[in-house]
Amino acid sequence: MADKIRANYPAMQDMAKQLDLVSNRLTELAANMNKVSQQMQGGVLQGQPGDAMVASLATGNVRITVLANMISEQSKGILAAIADMQAADSSAAGDFN
Repeated sequence: MADKIRANYPAMQDMAKQLDLVSNRLTELAANMNKVSQQMQGGVLQGQPGDAMVASLATGNVRITVLANMISEQSKGILAAIADMQAADSSAAGDFN
């Protein structure tokens, strides 16, 4: 006999929604970091300190963008799993009619 799989669909949907919110916040953070970097390049902080800050912001921006994309993919994966499980539930229910 197959193992029983129980899923709390509303909780899973809430988790996916929260992951989307986190991803969006990280994307906003990356955009803000880009604006600060542009200000630095525009002369706010000149010389070696400014260059170091711009390089640091660029590195952080790349990492934050990668993290935002990974979290977004997790959200999509949860939603796909929900759809698959619901389809399997519907299919199994049809076997009992």
